[in-house]
Amino acid sequence: MKKMYVKKIQIDNLKSFSKILLSTIETKYKINYVEKSLFYLESNKILEQNTIVKKTLEDLNMLNYITAYAVVCMPKYRSPIHIDIGPFTHTFNIPLLGCNNTFIYHFSRPNKMEKIYFKDNKKNSYYLIKDEDCKCVSKFETNQPYFMSVKQPHRFENPNEAPRIMLLCRLNNECINEHKFTN
Repeated sequence: MKKMYVKKIQIDNLKSFSKILLSTIETKYKINYVEKSLFYLESNKILEQNTIVKKTLEDLNMLNYITAYAVVCMPKYRSPIHIDIGPFTHTFNIPLLGCNNTFIYHFSRPNKMEKIYFKDNKKNSYYLIKDEDCKCVSKFETNQPYFMSVKQPHRFENPNEAPRIMLLCRLNNECINEHKFTN
């Protein structure tokens, strides 16, 4: 049986959902999309006054599993191969802007990894994996909503001149069984 690295999720009203969410993020947060690749957002600000966003996440049976929200971006950027560290095991990623020709790659598990702490937030960390210590096993264009494990080695890439803006809904462990996702 082939291993599943990404599960596509259908959002019927994706265009209006993305437009409303992007407007909320730009209004409530002053984000410089060129200087940083990951921003954690306060979840109550994302959902307040956004009934379409809240309803969509409820309809997908995701709302009660979300533990944090983040936005990933930066033009002309390729992340290192890494495994996320933290209480969440999966993420539900929703494209908002500039996601055509952007990718998520998954890699085989290496024998060695290095724990790295974010410079601006010592509470958040990840396992860094060298390219030569693993091989690519999957590539997926991130221009549609998807569900994936953050405990599998992965990297994201935006080769474009403009930022790639995605909402990353970090999910707790209970979500795995509900959405029948294994890897």
